[in-house]
Amino acid sequence: MEIDNFTDELTGLKNYKALKEYVIDKIKESIHDKKVLSIILIDVDNFKNFNTTYGYNTADRVLKAVGELLGKDKRATDEVFRQFLKGDEFLVVASETSSDDALKAAERKRKLIENATFVIDEARYKLTVSCGVTEFKAGDDYTSFTNRAHSALVEAKSQQFKNCSKLFY
Repeated sequence: MEIDNFTDELTGLKNYKALKEYVIDKIKESIHDKKVLSIILIDVDNFKNFNTTYGYNTADRVLKAVGELLGKDKRATDEVFRQFLKGDEFLVVASETSSDDALKAAERKRKLIENATFVIDEARYKLTVSCGVTEFKAGDDYTSFTNRAHSALVEAKSQQFKNCSKLFY
């Protein structure tokens, strides 16, 4: 039952319920072991318009495919979550990863999604994402750590064309 409670039924990734607990544990581990920890917040660009144009069923199937791509593109020290129950945001917890390396990983994921073609019922869809990246700092807690990633994402999404990654120190 716990697996069901902490698994996003659409994407099969860990869900928002598991996210906070996992990040808090990783923060404690990072402090104790004196290892770096970064997070990557990924948001599908203009997904509200996609929902409106193609419908929620198609949008859900595309989100599932994005989740599968992100789940396959991770290292053994990474964990991928769907950020919210009804959202188009994903969060990657990158253990033992500096902000510079996390930014490289974010760019790799961004390009992977940009270059993918999502085929749903023979129709082809292209998407882009924006990414916010940050590294855990001394004195951070769950809220300050994730808020900094969100600020980086907001900055990335404010770019004229979106589809980029930003690091927030």
